[in-house]
Amino acid sequence: MSFADNGGPPPLEVAIFMQAHKAHPCQFEDDCYRDTSGSFHTHFGLNLDKTVESSRTILESNWDKNFEYREPSYLPSRDLMAGFAEITCVVCFISIEIKWEDYSEWRTDAAVALQCNHCKTVFTRHHIGKTNLILDLRKSMDTNDPSTIKSTIGKMHLKIKKYIRSIHDIQALPFNSGLDAIKDYLKKNQKEAGLEDDGSIDEFVEMAKQSYFQSPYIGASFDLLKAVAEQYEFLYKVTQNMQWKRSDLLKMIDNYEYYLELSKRTSNILVPDIKADIARHVHMTSATFYREITLKLCGRVLDHNTAIPQGLEMEYAKRTQAEWNLSTAKRMQNKATAAVRNVVNGISGEKKVQIPASESVYQYHQYDVNEASYYRKDGFEDFKNMRFMSDYMKERMVLLDSAGV
Repeated sequence: MSFADNGGPPPLEVAIFMQAHKAHPCQFEDDCYRDTSGSFHTHFGLNLDKTVESSRTILESNWDKNFEYREPSYLPSRDLMAGFAEITCVVCFISIEIKWEDYSEWRTDAAVALQCNHCKTVFTRHHIGKTNLILDLRKSMDTNDPSTIKSTIGKMHLKIKKYIRSIHDIQALPFNSGLDAIKDYLKKNQKEAGLEDDGSIDEFVEMAKQSYFQSPYIGASFDLLKAVAEQYEFLYKVTQNMQWKRSDLLKMIDNYEYYLELSKRTSNILVPDIKADIARHVHMTSATFYREITLKLCGRVLDHNTAIPQGLEMEYAKRTQAEWNLSTAKRMQNKATAAVRNVVNGISGEKKVQIPASESVYQYHQYDVNEASYYRKDGFEDFKNMRFMSDYMKERMVLLDSAGV
């Protein structure tokens, strides 16, 4: 993310991952709290217009300046494996350069290991996750003022801090023991101290499974690879399938505003239509402002609608349609009644009443379930180039069910 230090525009593929991260605003904000380097200042928003409008020359010079020619800024399919990835060894902490092909295999298969060419340590992505967990634990334990820790993960560290005698004890646990040894260590200390089991250890282990052990990147508390895959169908639809008309842009804003307004009046999960959802994604690029505005308008931060049970998407869309159309009908009726009342009052008072055109001709767009924008978590399976993610997702679920990860 260092390209953002000088306000430089990100390459398109980086912007896609940023968008997938910001589509989960609560977790994104949490990751901003965890970020001590300041690279996540992009939560204030980047001018992504530059990514589309800037010339290749400008983009490349910005990218090369920050990444020192380690990888290309533009990635056509023929150059997909050009350059290399960098990983820090979990033992000697030197930087290791890896071919993208090897990195891709390592990143998507937890059984694949890399070997440090300096200390010869062999490690999987879960070893990276465990290392990041220990580093974060150390930071939390070394904090003099616990009130400065705002992230959910950091607060969880404080809950289990009383069960850790020394961070060196955690580091000394068997290298390949996953979370099993950490959990046993915490439970043992809890029992020896005569402390009641408050559930915090199990909660901590589950959170570690979902965050550290699912993403080798310390800045993300959830699996960004999974997040991008789940959005792939939506991204393809809005960039490849939609036939845009000028009026669609106005409908997009109107529908999004009404979606926010309706969300304020109900606690039910609402499914935006495709136009409102596009506007929402644009809004989310400025994560801080998105959070502030949805909190102000709706009383809560509207997260991505991934809470809809798989297989029930159309049912939720029909529920949204019923609430949407009933509410718009009431609003139109109220406006019509007010307009008639003004006319009658004007006639009885022998006054000529001018009704604002915006009030008399305003059109509320009906909700169309065929344009409902929900996310099929397995929608990427319809695309041949994304089939590799099926194996990754299956392996991911198996590992999450495993106590030791």
